[in-house]
Amino acid sequence: MLHLAQRSTRRGGAFSLSGAGARASGAAFGETLTGVAPATVESAWLDFAWGVVNCSAEHRLGCVRHGASSGPGLDGLDDLCFPGYLGRDYRGLLCVAAVHRSPENVSDHEVRVGQSYRAAHTAWRRGRSPDADAAFLEWVRTYYEAEFESWGRWRLFSGLAEQVGLTVRHIAYANLAKCRQPRGATNEPLIKFCKQDFPMTRLVEAIRPEAVLVCVKHAGPGGSLGVHWRSGSCDPYVWAYQGLNRQAPDGRWQHEWEPEVIAELKRRLGSDRGGQDAVTNAKAREAEAQLLTADEDDAVIARMNAKRVEEGKAPLSEQQEASVREQRRRRREKPA
Repeated sequence: MLHLAQRSTRRGGAFSLSGAGARASGAAFGETLTGVAPATVESAWLDFAWGVVNCSAEHRLGCVRHGASSGPGLDGLDDLCFPGYLGRDYRGLLCVAAVHRSPENVSDHEVRVGQSYRAAHTAWRRGRSPDADAAFLEWVRTYYEAEFESWGRWRLFSGLAEQVGLTVRHIAYANLAKCRQPRGATNEPLIKFCKQDFPMTRLVEAIRPEAVLVCVKHAGPGGSLGVHWRSGSCDPYVWAYQGLNRQAPDGRWQHEWEPEVIAELKRRLGSDRGGQDAVTNAKAREAEAQLLTADEDDAVIARMNAKRVEEGKAPLSEQQEASVREQRRRRREKPA
């Protein structure tokens, strides 16, 4: 699953797994839709993630007894627990799947990335500090921004998210079970065990989503998996559906339930803004286009750095990154 090389922090600042010089780059829009400042959301997510990354040996043994993979696996990650992801411009949508699956084969690159991911966990577990927290959060964000859109699991959410104007950078992501499981194994016993120590209400309380999309049919409110979503201060809208065929628990297919779900997402997430004037909408579209352009540049640089790491070279310097961005800007502005 993991395919990431280190790169510089987005738009300024050096990123390192040790945290030296790293910084937390919070959401640019000032506050989330829930009214929680980005720095507060990031801090709360890191508190949640710290508990997952440092899960007890007893919990890990229990997970294995209930069907989890025992480590370290082909890429060295099967004995870790995964907290998920918080987008740097998080806007109140939490996407949830069941469990990570252990790879059945890996490339040399994936082995090296696995070693880097394990190093990120190990470095953070030595102790928390502002630099250490920022480094781990940036590492997680860099991975998802570089790879999530090409990962099949994102396609279970992307069509819905895009209809309300959201991309990977705007969401949070987590699995019901925090460890890995062999492909083909039944996930229900593992989910029911794992949620005892890591209930979804804990994550909901931390990041206070306005809406949750969960591609696990029986994980919605009142579902047979017994997953609870309402926390002490947050009661999000939750829509559950089967990831494989997009069927809802009531038997409806996606084309039948999607219109009402999109309408509710727009209402909850504040993306149905027909009353705004044309100038405001145009400015919003322009700002989003600039963010998407920056995302594309970041993804290109991430791929370049991944290749350089494979070749044993150092990542691009800030000056080299700036040169790449300028070259791409000139190509975009060149008449067709």
